[in-house]
Amino acid sequence: MLFRMSMPSAEDGLPIGRGQGMDGTNRLVMAYKGQLTEEVISNTLGFIEQKIKQFAAPARIRRKVFSVLVEALQNIFWHGRQYGQPLEPEAEVQVYQQGEDYLLVTGNWIEAHKAVDLKRRVELISAMSQDELNDNYRRILATKAKTSPQGSGVGMLDIARRTGNKIELIIDKIEGDYYYCTLNIKIGG
Repeated sequence: MLFRMSMPSAEDGLPIGRGQGMDGTNRLVMAYKGQLTEEVISNTLGFIEQKIKQFAAPARIRRKVFSVLVEALQNIFWHGRQYGQPLEPEAEVQVYQQGEDYLLVTGNWIEAHKAVDLKRRVELISAMSQDELNDNYRRILATKAKTSPQGSGVGMLDIARRTGNKIELIIDKIEGDYYYCTLNIKIGG
């Protein structure tokens, strides 16, 4: 798939960098729906970095948006699966500007056993204070990350730690052993 930055359309499965959110208060910065490959991740990150610079977001917010988007895309790439094709990750990614803040919305197919674990994990993380998030993050990095480049458990923890906000998780049963997982992540100052 060719990845274009100018004049994309939703039908192409390419990022869309213009428009308003459905309620008129959110400005759509980017939307993508399609196969999530390393090339798509790289191009999406470059695209979002350019777009939020155009909106004159402070450097601190740009760094947060970028790092949270990296974690979210990596989580989908490593753990999400497209319904009917277990080896082909597919995703939906949307980034909105909400005044000074940004909203990252991701969606992907997920297997039932992973959905249960993700729900439990997000609930546990949501119950933590900022200090607990930071302590757990450092503890996991010091132990598990050295032995496992992916799946070490820091992704969601890092998102909550960086944003200072609760992660909203919506899991809908689709069919059989598959669920559709939506994450809403608010990123602000």
